[in-house]
Amino acid sequence: MMVLDTHTWLWWIQGTADSLPSKTKALIKHEPGPVGIASVSCLEVAWLAKKGRIVLPVSVEDFFTKAIEQAGLVLLPLTP
Repeated sequence: MMVLDTHTWLWWIQGTADSLPSKTKALIKHEPGPVGIASVSCLEVAWLAKKGRIVLPVSVEDFFTKAIEQAGLVLLPLTP
């Protein structure tokens, strides 16, 4: 399983042209197993949006639906 950090997840989902190297995009696209994100990344995205450090194209809730479920990502629980 490949686990994306918060910024990689955002750049990949938003298709930001130059944020991710083409090799990284290819690794994500061709990952044979599931691709996941840590649940704490959702907290970070919500915080960044609230503080105005990022602008989401839709509400936070809608963003998570599209950026996790529709992208086929696995949301990993927060564990010690």
